[in-house]
Amino acid sequence: MLVFWIVAITAILFTIVTDIVMKSRVNSRLPASEQFSWFLRNSAQVQMRYEQLYPESSLASIRRYAFWLTCTLGAILLLTVFLK
Repeated sequence: MLVFWIVAITAILFTIVTDIVMKSRVNSRLPASEQFSWFLRNSAQVQMRYEQLYPESSLASIRRYAFWLTCTLGAILLLTVFLK
């Protein structure tokens, strides 16, 4: 169970850090009128713009997989709680 929590927390932290990195890199390339707010919750817009500005980077794809890994681990946790 400890390994599960370590993997889950690592995936969550990785998702948060990649969101911050992508937003800061996108905002550094955009004019001030088009920059994203730091309080924007919709990371899909940032991810699409990041993929447009940095087509060679795989950070957006890795972030997407980390997000779905986090969702899957959350579903597994809910199933184990409800099935006990």
